[in-house]
Amino acid sequence: MTTDYEAWKEVVLVRLNSMPDNIEISMGSIGTLSKNDLIEHVERGDDFGQLIVEMQKKYIQSMKTMKIGFSNE
Repeated sequence: MTTDYEAWKEVVLVRLNSMPDNIEISMGSIGTLSKNDLIEHVERGDDFGQLIVEMQKKYIQSMKTMKIGFSNE
């Protein structure tokens, strides 16, 4: 049986693997991380990897409440 965290971890890994190989993300005082750095942290499930999963989970969930697209209303 898959836990909620494990399910979200798989979603995040799919999202990260779909990113361009040369992408880098600046994480404030943590520094700049490559795509592979992010994937490694998520796969290890260390504190930072768990933070990445939680951030992505909240981002994806927030998309449900946003109005997608533009209109002239």
